[in-house]
Order: sequence, then structure tokens, then C-alpha cells
Amino acid sequence: MPSPVWTLFTLKDNVVRNARCKLCRDWVTFKSNTSSLIRHALVKHNLSLENLRTMKENAKLSAFSEAPVALNNEALRTQQAVMFVSCGLSHSMAENHEYRKYCKMLNEDYVPISADTMRRDIFKLDADYRKNLKKEFAGKTNMVLLTDGWRSANEAFELYCLIAVYVDGKGEGHQRVVGVVDVADSSADNLIIAFSAELAKSGITLGQFSFFVAGCGGSNLVSLAEKLNYSRLNCVCHQLHLLMNRVTEIRALAEVLRKAKRISGTIAKSTKIKTEMRRIASQNGNKSSLPQNYSSTRWNGSRDLLNAIKSHIRTIASLDDFSGDHFTAKEMRILEIFLELSLPLQKCILQFDHENSTSSEALPHLLYAKCQIEEAAERIEKDPENSSVETELQSIKSMMSENIQNLISDLQSNKLLHLTLLADPRYAYSKVLPDEVWKESEQQFLNRFPRTLSTPKSESEDNSQSVQRKNRTIDEFLYKPASVSPHSTVRQHADVELEKYKSDVCKSRITSASDPNDYWNSKKTAFPILHSTALVLLSIPSSSCSTERIFSRAGRLIANRYRNRLNAESCSALLMTQASLGFERYRGDDDDDYYETSDEIDEGDEDSQTP
Repeated sequence: MPSPVWTLFTLKDNVVRNARCKLCRDWVTFKSNTSSLIRHALVKHNLSLENLRTMKENAKLSAFSEAPVALNNEALRTQQAVMFVSCGLSHSMAENHEYRKYCKMLNEDYVPISADTMRRDIFKLDADYRKNLKKEFAGKTNMVLLTDGWRSANEAFELYCLIAVYVDGKGEGHQRVVGVVDVADSSADNLIIAFSAELAKSGITLGQFSFFVAGCGGSNLVSLAEKLNYSRLNCVCHQLHLLMNRVTEIRALAEVLRKAKRISGTIAKSTKIKTEMRRIASQNGNKSSLPQNYSSTRWNGSRDLLNAIKSHIRTIASLDDFSGDHFTAKEMRILEIFLELSLPLQKCILQFDHENSTSSEALPHLLYAKCQIEEAAERIEKDPENSSVETELQSIKSMMSENIQNLISDLQSNKLLHLTLLADPRYAYSKVLPDEVWKESEQQFLNRFPRTLSTPKSESEDNSQSVQRKNRTIDEFLYKPASVSPHSTVRQHADVELEKYKSDVCKSRITSASDPNDYWNSKKTAFPILHSTALVLLSIPSSSCSTERIFSRAGRLIANRYRNRLNAESCSALLMTQASLGFERYRGDDDDDYYETSDEIDEGDEDSQTP
């Protein structure tokens, strides 16, 4: 009998043995029994085995008491279109004989459909999603546009993904895929025409956006932002990825990387080697992934490969298959130095890669990473064992320091980033920027508010303020921000609120781990004018990682050999429909995730059966 813990988990793969918790969405690895799953339920959710049994019985009763659902043709066709999209099935699967038999078993009245009909059903899902977008984005302004381009491997088409970021009435930020469009000519003028037409399908105009985050910061995207008068930021993750690539081009490190790629290529071509390496790794308690050669566009790909090589170096050295690619002691030390010095940059990428990351985090984290790299290099230099690689160490250190300083200087000169830092109570008025820049940023911030008259206050509010002014002490007169008259402009009210905000954040600063949105939502009454503008600025992400995930999915669609006739229009409809199924599910295969929950297994658990 299956363990009651499966009420809480869904199984990904009975071979890899990964299960996902329905409550926290974490992946948990298990082996021959479910003890790690039970431990996860108890430790993370305070659910005992008895609680899980009760949940299982309740689920059975609920399923038994539900009335059977009538599967009419329209409902079944809609649901099977959703299934085809979510599972990445080709349209031709609809004509498969065994699949049609299965559908007949579900519903005797089911009418088989052709591949073209399946394609039309998927296009209908795409159209329905766009109708919902029209309702969701009606009247929205000051949004952020995330975009980047991607060319298919066979160069059949070039797609641009459009993601809109906005803040709702509750102060919560949202990201939505609002368009995927193929462009024949990616010049700025043609992109504006193509983007306008694509957004119009979802009832959105380019005029609803005020901010722009581009993936690579290409000249065409820079020109597009200037023509549309958007405030622009480049994807910080992409810039860090390019920085890493420059470092790995250093001669000594490039040779180490070439050797690592040859090893990963040998592993990829042989199932026998993979099996043997996994067996040895399991005996040694090594749970890290085997070395694999990632795409050149994968962020941190080179570092991930070298880190995997280091984790399995003993296994690699013990197998004759790699006898021609053994690392010397000097090469291993160069590899280890690179991993140690690049660790702060990897942490930055992981921080900025998160969809909730704000652009205001970029500069503080990079300044901290630069400091960590310098401290790590100093420790390595003092170690006498590294005297043989002193030249290589200096090359890696200087290349990293020079490139990260260039990136920091670029960010420090971006006026939009100054505004996001000012709006973030974690970093506002800190040493991240000099005092004169903070003063300039205050003026830029205040210029966003009109000089029109604010809503007049009632007579009772006027009288109340008069009494307060009459009874104030000398300390309140000297140190409290000046009040404004009931007939002041919005700009003047914002000026007073900004003074109060500065005093508040400098007096009791929240930690860098805190959520700045929580701060502003708690201060909505204290700062009614600054509140909404600050939340909009904080909604600007530090990277365009969301578009990269979409392009990863596009690559998988095109790589499917059963999709040899996939065109740009169908690819766009598939990607948009996948987005409509939920952004979290759309993020990509979990094999690409950076984090994985892995628990040790206690042998001999009585509830050890998988469903």
C-alpha cells in the first residue's frame, strides 16, 4: 500500500527519485523508502505520519463523494490541448492510433481530431489568454518592459519575448508574458512596429510602459529605449556572464576549461562511463551532478562545469577512459583559485536571477562581491603553497577586478538605478552612492510628481493642524520636517514626505534580507504620495532572466524531432499558452534549477512504497 506521505508529494521520476512537495514546492530526493519525505513533512510543515494518514483518508472520501464529470467533446478537447502544451507534445500526436483509443475509453462519444485541428485548439488557448490579458492590463501605466531576442539554432526565425511587470492595488508586483514575436529585421524602428502589433493582440500599447530592461543591451535595444523615451537598465546577470567568459579566456584557465570540456564530452557519449561514475560517487557519498558541457549562453555554465570536475576529480583520475586528460597539480590549483574567486560573482547571479530581485540590489551586492574577491585573493596570495601559480592568480584577479569595476562604474552612472536605490529603504542614503548623488536623486525623484494642487483638506483637518502647530515645542520646531499648507502642490507634499522618509531610514534601517515592499506597504499612511511611486521603482528587476527561461523552453520545442515543421507563429502560440498555465510552472525543467533539496535516507522504513 502506498505511503500516506504521497498525499503531500508528487513524483517527478521514479528512476531519479525526486518528489515535489505540494505545500512549499521544494524538490526532495529519496532512495528506497520515503523516510526523507516524511521527515520533510514533519520538519518543514509540522505534519506527523498520523496527520498524513488523516489527509489521505479525507482525500479518498472527497474523491468518492464527488459526482462524476460529464466529458463532453468541447471540454475534452480544451483539456487535451492544455495537456499537449504542458507536456510539449507535437500536434501529430493527436493522430496517433493508441492515443485515439485512449480518448475513446474516456468518452465513447469522443470525435478524433487531426493535427491541424489540435493546432487550431492551441491557437484558441492563446487567444483566450490574450483576452484575459486585455482585462488585466486595462488602464495600467508606468509598467516595466522586459525583452530580449533569441535566434533558433537553424536560424529559421528570431523571436523577441515581451514581459510586462506591474504593481497592483495591493502593492504586489506581477510579471506576465504578453508577447512572443518573430522579427525579420531587428533594427530599432522595425522592433517598435513588431512590438506594437504584438502587444495590440493583448490590448496593450507601448505607451503604457515607462521603464525598460534589456537582456544584452544591444545597440538596437538601446536605440529603441531612446526612441520610446524609456528609462533603461541592462540585465546585470548577462553582464556578469560576459565577465565570467572573459576571465575563462585567460590562457592558463582556458586550457583547464578545454580539458574539462573534453572530459564532459566523453561522459556524455558513454552510458557505461556515466553508470560507473554514479556508482563510485554513490559509494563515496558524493551527490553532486556529473560534469556536463553546458551551452555557451548558460549563465555560470563554465563555472558549473569546473565545479563538477572538482567534485568528481578522484573518480575521473581512477578511470582509464580519462587517462589522456588528467589534471596536473598546478592545473587543479588554478581551477580551485578560479572557483574561490568567482564564488561571490556566482552568488550575485543567483541573487539577481530570482524573479523577485529588484534592480536596487545590483550595485550594493556587486560592491560587496568586489570586496570579497579582494579579500579572497589576499588570503590566497599569503598561502606559500600557491607560489607556483602566482602569475596565474594575478591574471585572474586583475581581470576580475577590472571588469567588475567597469560594471560598477556603469551602474553608478545610471540615473534610473539612483532612483531605485533611493526608493529602497535597505540602501537609501547609504555609502553605496556619495552624498551629492543622493541629493541629485532626490530632485529626480521629486520631479516625478506634478506641481498641481493637491486635494484640499477639510476644515476640521485644517483646525487640527493649526492646534498642532500652536502647541509644538522648540525641539519640534528645530528638528521636525516642515509641514505644508492644505493648498500645497503634490510636489511640495512629496518633498515633506521625502524628508520624513530620509529621517526614518537613517534612524532605523531595515536589513538587506528584508522585503522593501513590506516596508512601503506598512508606511502607506505615513507616505501616501511616495508609496505608489516607490513600489513602481522597486518592481524594476535587476535581470531579464524571465525571458531566458522562455527561450530555454523555445529551444526544447525546436529540438523535438517530431516538430520538424514548427514555424514562428506556432512557437509563439505554444510559449504564450505555456505562460498562461502559470508562471511558476513555466520556469523550466527543474534539471536547470540551481537549488535542490536532498535528504539522507534512513533504511528500513515501513512505509517505503512509491505510488
